[in-house]
Amino acid sequence: MKKWCICTIVLCLSLLLSLGPTALAAEEGATLRVLFTHDLHSNLEPVSELRDGVYAERGGFARLKTVIDQEREEKGELLLVDAGDFAMGTLYHTIFSTEAAELMLMGQMGYDAVTLGNHEFDAGSAGLAAMLDVAADRGDALPALVYSNIDWSASRADETHGDSVIKLQKALKHYGAAEYIIMEKQGLRIALFGLMGLNAGSFIADSGIVFEDAVTSAQRVVTALEQSDSPPDMIVCLSHCGTSGDSRTSEDQLLATAVPEIDLIISGHAHNTLKQPVIIGDTVIAAAGCYGAWLGSLNLVCTADGRWQVEDYKLIPVDETLDSDADLQANIAAFKRKVQRQYLNLFDYRFDALLATSPFAFTAIKDFGTLQGEDTLGNLITDSYIYSVNSLEGDNGDDPIHLALVPSGAVRASFGEGDITVSDVFNISAIGYGNDGLSGYPLVSFYVTGEDIKRAAEIDATVSDFMPDVRLYCSGITYTFNPHRLPLNRVTEIKLRHANGTWGDIEDQRLYRVITSLYPAQMLHLIEDFTYGLICVTPRDRNGQPINELEQHIIYDANGNELKEWVALATYLESFPPQDSIPVVPEYYDSAQGRKIIDDSTNIVDLVKQPNKIAFIVLGIALIPLLILALIIGWVIKKIRRAKPAFMFKD
Repeated sequence: MKKWCICTIVLCLSLLLSLGPTALAAEEGATLRVLFTHDLHSNLEPVSELRDGVYAERGGFARLKTVIDQEREEKGELLLVDAGDFAMGTLYHTIFSTEAAELMLMGQMGYDAVTLGNHEFDAGSAGLAAMLDVAADRGDALPALVYSNIDWSASRADETHGDSVIKLQKALKHYGAAEYIIMEKQGLRIALFGLMGLNAGSFIADSGIVFEDAVTSAQRVVTALEQSDSPPDMIVCLSHCGTSGDSRTSEDQLLATAVPEIDLIISGHAHNTLKQPVIIGDTVIAAAGCYGAWLGSLNLVCTADGRWQVEDYKLIPVDETLDSDADLQANIAAFKRKVQRQYLNLFDYRFDALLATSPFAFTAIKDFGTLQGEDTLGNLITDSYIYSVNSLEGDNGDDPIHLALVPSGAVRASFGEGDITVSDVFNISAIGYGNDGLSGYPLVSFYVTGEDIKRAAEIDATVSDFMPDVRLYCSGITYTFNPHRLPLNRVTEIKLRHANGTWGDIEDQRLYRVITSLYPAQMLHLIEDFTYGLICVTPRDRNGQPINELEQHIIYDANGNELKEWVALATYLESFPPQDSIPVVPEYYDSAQGRKIIDDSTNIVDLVKQPNKIAFIVLGIALIPLLILALIIGWVIKKIRRAKPAFMFKD
């Protein structure tokens, strides 16, 4: 009898255990409210944004906390997450590694989980590690950190960055980060994991971190979750992969298709503002723009088959109608004082100091680089490079600057009409670190051949149409191109400005001095890879020898400090003629100056004249199929002639 009872009890327990996961499954009609952000980019304070032709303030962490608190009060318990790039973009990120301002404040705002974006790696693996250690040591309530596709074995094998990679791995452990976590909300078990996308990962330089394919990692995580003893009710991916207008290359849409078990993807990196969610099968993809201008909100409802549908989706504006949370604003002010002490004092600038005023607005950053052609903001920036270096060097007649360049992707903000402060200027070039370990890329000086300058113009005229980040703006040259001509053979005229203001031809083999920032200079080697060897631009020293270490060609000021690109722009703005003691941006920068001229002619002569080497190569490649076809036709005719009587070919 006892044996029978024991067997019955064991059988019942086994049955209950086997039913465990099913018993934990969400009931039909269960709901979850999710609030989300991404690409905050250290915008702790409101940012000026162009809306309906008028600049207005949007975002700011203190306002964001106000609306988050309102949502919690109205809706009750909810899930609050961020999909990466919470750092890098304003003066506040200059204390990223020493103060962890962004994560500390997000903890105070009640974020449940975040993932890493590519810009969290701007300070390198060691800088990110330092930030995580600071946050772990000081933070009382920090958001959980999920990362799922770092390939640690490949990353540790990097001979140059191996030690930094190990520091990062230890710091992530110290922080308590994990590949995925499961947390409970509204009685539901929510699994969260984070991914770095292929495009986002390609922007991470000098960190030593290698990322596994996002889909492969997602499949591994989802399989582990579903095969666990207690599968979650919902799987949420905090993705720094991004969406695009082309579903064939839209990484998060491809992810949703390949891993349909994911219920919700919060899509960062692309800065897209999805006014309606993208639905792929049973997977919901949501995005809320950048800089905290919007707080994304969606309500998910469980269906009969255990999947989730969107019941309500909206983007809540974070604008001037909201009061700032007083406690969070006080903490932001404290971080602002630390920025002044730790960073700005080194350059003898004040955070909100007025540098100049502009009687007109420049191109809004959301539109900058989207269209081919010249842009006045690019003109202003590149002119500032030449002015600041000339100011440092004085009479450099034996080594004149011929050209300054800035790519669209290196410009992060713009100027509206009105006052321009130190903070505004920093935001223009608010990415990267110098060789000195301080925020902001320095300017570098090197030489290229005239032939290289022509190649760079061809890259701009062709490649930037589908890679706007490489669109070039320049000072010192003017060129005309026809977008209807063969790719990489679109530039029909290019001239160099001489010291006396006249324009002249560029000599192919002559060396010309170039000023740009360290970041695009380091990316020059990618041109050859991208064009499959058709085009390369080689930075050289003044003797014409190729440069391997561009850091050795950084420009320094009179005190031995790196000349940061933002400092160069600030210096130039301060040089403008004043009005009521305030420098005013000249009207010259309110219109194009003919630096890039688009020739839209479709005349056949204009389309084929002045072919370059690449045109002959492309033409040769295009003719190969025709030649093969002609040979095949000739061979077939010959066979027919041999097989048929001769009279069949007579009239």
